[in-house]
Amino acid sequence: MNFGFLFNPIYRFVFYALMATVCWGYDRNKAFGLGKITAIVLGVTAVFNTYVICRYPSYRRAREK
Repeated sequence: MNFGFLFNPIYRFVFYALMATVCWGYDRNKAFGLGKITAIVLGVTAVFNTYVICRYPSYRRAREK
C-alpha cells in the first residue's frame, strides 16, 4: 500500500528509469563500471517489465491479487 504507484505500468517504468539514472550517475570507479552495468540492467528490466504488464493483462490481474 505504501508504494501503490508500482502497480501502474507507466509509473513502474518511470521508477525503474529513475533508479537506472541514479546508478549511471553514481559510477565512481571508472575502471570497473558496475554503476553503468547496473543502470543498463535496470533499463532492460524496465522495458521488459512494462512490456509484459501491458501485453498480458491476465498477468497484471494475477499479480494484483
